Amino acid sequence: MAKKKLSKGEITKEVRRILLRYQVHMSKVYFSASLASIYFSGQLVRNDGKEFKHTVVQLITNEVLQFGSIRCELENWVIGNDGVFFTGDDEKKAS
Repeated sequence: MAKKKLSKGEITKEVRRILLRYQVHMSKVYFSASLASIYFSGQLVRNDGKEFKHTVVQLITNEVLQFGSIRCELENWVIGNDGVFFTGDDEKKAS
């Protein structure tokens, strides 16, 4: 069975659901969706202000990739074709 083609609004809603499910601090991250890609900027942090673990960011990335490629200009993570990398302060992540 063919997968239903989603509109830009539906993709935005699905990405927002993913971010909320993982308790992403929505005032720290900006995202926008088109029919082909999702763009992220700002910081990807939890609601309590702490950094995500690498495995959780990979899970978020894998779920978002269902809706298109990811373009990323996050301050604390690099998400690209070659993987997910933490670029923030390691001392902050350890706390």
